[in-house]
Amino acid sequence: MNIISSITAGLAIILFSIHMPPTLAKGFGIFLR
Repeated sequence: MNIISSITAGLAIILFSIHMPPTLAKGFGIFLR
């Protein structure tokens, strides 16, 4: 389950980084982690 959750989190971070500015992407990445 941890592997699946990590993959989904990675995809979500990538999508957010593509659709949102870098600053917000970093904020979400730190918030998720």
